[in-house]
Amino acid sequence: MSNIIIFSKYDLIRYFFNEIITEIFNNQSNKSDVSITICYSLSDFYESISQVDNARIILDADNLNKLDLLYIFSLISNKAKKSNVFLFIKEQNALNSLGEMRKIPTVFLYKNAPLELLKRMLEDFVLDRRVKKRDLKISSQLKGDCPLTPREKEVMHLILTGISNADIADLLNISHKTASAHRMKIYRKYNVNNLMGLYIQFKHDGVR
Repeated sequence: MSNIIIFSKYDLIRYFFNEIITEIFNNQSNKSDVSITICYSLSDFYESISQVDNARIILDADNLNKLDLLYIFSLISNKAKKSNVFLFIKEQNALNSLGEMRKIPTVFLYKNAPLELLKRMLEDFVLDRRVKKRDLKISSQLKGDCPLTPREKEVMHLILTGISNADIADLLNISHKTASAHRMKIYRKYNVNNLMGLYIQFKHDGVR
């Protein structure tokens, strides 16, 4: 039995991790049981860490202060069987306060990393495999040379609410085809191919 514990303050990130992990285990030829615990609050997260031995923990560390992180890692380090942590974090500078946590097996991934890399590293992590060196060489840079137009910024904010192209077209009084074209241009400029990728890049970089 594989035990996976997920915590993020953001619904979309929790949903994304749950979907990807479920897909990973469903695609395994030698199917094994997996228990995925999704935590919506820090108190739930603390309780889950305390109750489950040998868990693989996926932690979105955004908007958690140093004291919260220290307490989380102290809970993990006090387990009889140490858990492994997949720490999803905004940027490298955020790791400056985490030096004392390095004794716990931890995989770090920054939110400006491309989705392809995120999925590969997540698969290796939940299946307890080594991350392949070639994956770590994938560029994490945005294109950066195509700022959004004022109209694209309007569409961008609507996309991030999760509404459809048809709804965007109605709200902005444009055609469905134009709304779809704006979405595709925004995805290209952020070098992503879906809403989750756009959300992660937006949280990291903001609308330019």
